[in-house]
Amino acid sequence: MNYTVETPDGPERGLRVTCESHGRSEEFDPGYRSGAFYCPDCGYEIEVTLRDTHEWRDLGESC
Repeated sequence: MNYTVETPDGPERGLRVTCESHGRSEEFDPGYRSGAFYCPDCGYEIEVTLRDTHEWRDLGESC
């Protein structure tokens, strides 16, 4: 099973998740930073969360 996660260009980014094995995809509207995608052919649900790199913090940071 191969899944592809894409973010469209632009200031408001949504998500597009595609199951490459079965050609199924789902698009999540701009403003959504996470989503659950289910492929009935695979029988798996994957959860995807999008985070901007400027929001990333080292988990060892203790501020």
